[in-house]
Amino acid sequence: MGPLGAARIISTHARVVNPLAVSPFPKGGTQAGIRACYVCSLRANRFALTLIFLPLLAGALASQALFDKPVKVLGDPKFIGTAGNPLLFDSAGPNWVEGRELNNPLGVALDNSVSPPIVYIADTGNNRVLAFQYATQLTAGSFADLILGQPDRFTALPQGPNFCSGCGTLSTGLRAPTGLAVDSAGNLYVADSGDNRILRYPKPFSQPAGLQFPDLIIGQSTFAGSGGNTGGVKASTLLLTGSSFFAHTGLTFDAAGNLWVTDTGNNRVLRFPASVLAANQNGPSADIVIGQADFFSHVAATSQTSLSGLTNPTSVSFDSAGNMLVADSLSRAVVYPPASTTGA
Repeated sequence: MGPLGAARIISTHARVVNPLAVSPFPKGGTQAGIRACYVCSLRANRFALTLIFLPLLAGALASQALFDKPVKVLGDPKFIGTAGNPLLFDSAGPNWVEGRELNNPLGVALDNSVSPPIVYIADTGNNRVLAFQYATQLTAGSFADLILGQPDRFTALPQGPNFCSGCGTLSTGLRAPTGLAVDSAGNLYVADSGDNRILRYPKPFSQPAGLQFPDLIIGQSTFAGSGGNTGGVKASTLLLTGSSFFAHTGLTFDAAGNLWVTDTGNNRVLRFPASVLAANQNGPSADIVIGQADFFSHVAATSQTSLSGLTNPTSVSFDSAGNMLVADSLSRAVVYPPASTTGA
């Protein structure tokens, strides 16, 4: 067990603006000559799309009544207005969606189990994950090779089991995905933060063409659940979204293949051992909790210098020596020594 005093804090001065996720190109990568570090920033989307206003002309131009509002907006597909009703819209889509654009992306991960590697991007605002094979990703403006979490490349509605007005009805879909991680076998883990769960998509590019289905749920027992802390705070529940904190979930694997998750709303980091990450074994329990004394507590740290707790952690990673680094909302990164266990 790592002693509490052994934890360290990096940068209590908030000099990095909204750091959300970082994914290095691992050692031994098969892409010759490439050394890269992918970073997602909340401040800017990868693609800035220009809005173009096009009036829809009905009939001869000379007889068309003039009005001062656009009836079609390229860059926001929800408007289907006419001259008589220029503000009519049919969906809450935030941007022009065709399978290659991003809206507030908050996560990125690389799969180096295949060649060329695969780049996965959490397209948070469009409620989906875009996948690019590495050669494709190097071509600006290319369409994604695969889209997860939506029924097609033109849909951006929030999906999941918590049906609402203006939402999609795909219970296996995504609602504001954030953190991503890929295991050594090429399985993709997605923090479906808006549905308080983590979904695993088994080797997405090896699945049959069409809608991709997850084979494991963490944080919920079935695809019908989406509430945070269902049944109370415990080893098998998560609270990944809420009105009082920024919803961003960090995922990573350690050298032994265990999955570590920043359970943001519960002010803790959970370890799910590799042994419970099995297909169709939904709702597994964590075996280690960091930042709390036990699996039933969720008290937030109140000081930047506190070594005994966390406040809304958003990202987790390991260095080559096995130290675990956790970023939380107290504008710091806390370093836990190797083999830290429950109570650290």
